[in-house]
Amino acid sequence: MHARSRSGGKKEIDLTYDAVELSVPRDLFGEGTVLITGETAVAYYLSRFLNRQIDTIFCPHCDTPHLDSDWFAVKPHRVHLCHGCNKLFRMDVRRISNPLEAVRHKLGDRDTNRKQRRAKGNLDITQAMYPGGLQIWASNPALLWTSNRQEEEGIHIHGWTQEGGEPKLDGTFNTVRIDGIELDEQHLRHFMAQNALVYLRGKVVALDCPTCGAVQFDQGDAAFRPRSMHECAACGSNFATPGRRRLVVSNPFVKTLAALEAAKKLEGANA
Repeated sequence: MHARSRSGGKKEIDLTYDAVELSVPRDLFGEGTVLITGETAVAYYLSRFLNRQIDTIFCPHCDTPHLDSDWFAVKPHRVHLCHGCNKLFRMDVRRISNPLEAVRHKLGDRDTNRKQRRAKGNLDITQAMYPGGLQIWASNPALLWTSNRQEEEGIHIHGWTQEGGEPKLDGTFNTVRIDGIELDEQHLRHFMAQNALVYLRGKVVALDCPTCGAVQFDQGDAAFRPRSMHECAACGSNFATPGRRRLVVSNPFVKTLAALEAAKKLEGANA
């Protein structure tokens, strides 16, 4: 969560929380509060990553706002299980529900297609420069944005010269190279979304076409639907998943992580 008391001012809040409680307009006589949990935020991020239509559905039995998470945040569906009264209810059309959509509207954030400002800087570092560790993620539109300034788009990175404390490196960059390895922003963005899904754990791999050797990158819906047969985007040949695990999706960022880990070990051996 980032928060400023005035536009352009210093961030007064720049922390990660399990949950955030916000005051929202309730009626003419006072305010209400809403609790945004990590599960709600992750589910909303996944649904919007795939450009799903998000609504806020209330259970017709107990009026509890309904949350679709994990696979259900990815796949629009008609039948929903209420987490409040544990009863099933059916909608006329396939939908994905998240209470955060209603919260955004109450707080005046109705623009789901707002433009972002591209980061300009390019970063070229080694892991040895930050022995306290690195955190890397591709920026995504904020789940809730009430500022009049533009968000910055790119690869965000934190780097520590020692464990604990404030990061010495904290910025968003147009390109990032670590130990000579270029990070692909789209690979990273998909990998983040895939890592947030329980049903994909252990099923994200890096595949190469056995016919032409081209690296396979599953995108869109294909990036979230594990399968045993794959069609090469380069030569069009079909091939089965090698090895014992059959149902997988392919993301080259798995190889990028392995290359970064190998570079870190090599640096340690040469130190």
